[in-house]
Amino acid sequence: MTAISAIVGDRVYRTFAPEAALPFISYQRISAVNQNDIDCVTERYQFDLVGSVEGDDTLEDLKERLLDNLNRFRGDLGNTGVKVKNTWLEVIADGFSEDNTLRRITVDFKFAYLRQEQEVEQ
Repeated sequence: MTAISAIVGDRVYRTFAPEAALPFISYQRISAVNQNDIDCVTERYQFDLVGSVEGDDTLEDLKERLLDNLNRFRGDLGNTGVKVKNTWLEVIADGFSEDNTLRRITVDFKFAYLRQEQEVEQ
């Protein structure tokens, strides 16, 4: 994820971004589906990449770096203890602010992982 932080620094926000310098990324969980028969969870996350229209090349570069890092990702998800079995791209969409000064690229990924065993207290 170093390639991504090279562009946005620490401007990565959960759900809503404050009045932030551009560009930045915000993300939110859209849905989660529990497949009880195989103890698998699938979660869909939306990532919004926001930047100025003048910085369009930077935003496109940020999108490509996000795709390189997350599409088909398998392994440990940070320090969460979650072992991701597969990740795949769902949606890429563009949007612009009403005054056409800001551009937003929305990228949705699905993450599939096995549900962690809960320790039972005795």
